[in-house]
Amino acid sequence: MFLDISKLEVETVRHEYTFSPADVGFDYKGYELADAFCLNVEVTKNSRQEVLIKGTIAGPVRVFCDRCLEPFVLAINPSFQIAMIPARTAGTETEDEIEADRLDENVYTDPRISLTDLMTEQIILNLPAKMLCQHDCQGICARCGANLNQGACACTAAESDPRWLLLREMQKRMKK
Repeated sequence: MFLDISKLEVETVRHEYTFSPADVGFDYKGYELADAFCLNVEVTKNSRQEVLIKGTIAGPVRVFCDRCLEPFVLAINPSFQIAMIPARTAGTETEDEIEADRLDENVYTDPRISLTDLMTEQIILNLPAKMLCQHDCQGICARCGANLNQGACACTAAESDPRWLLLREMQKRMKK
């Protein structure tokens, strides 16, 4: 779905869109949209053809917990603000010469802005760095791989990873 800036008057308009997972085609590192997403945008265009897009996105993303590897649904609801300026007024700066006060501007050449691309970008930018199914997730046992959220595993406390054996022996020798 596209937003055609050339058809907008110098004004502020509000739109609400609902996207199904099939509409978006979200493909990012094995994550997938669990259900429909709602996109609310407020688009303001000025006489210089500069566009300010403010909005919110709300919906669920199916992800995997980084500790226990179980799938879960993460609800996200980020707000965003994007400034768009036409290429002809963007200036002649190269990538190395962009002024600090212009870092938040995006340059557009096509008057049609892809709302699905905008939404996908905002979803990816707002995914947490560490996915946890619950804040106190216990993860999995390093020895047997059992999910510790579902109860204790059968491994004894004395059993440990054999790769640490050499370090344990060194530690014992240093204590003597």
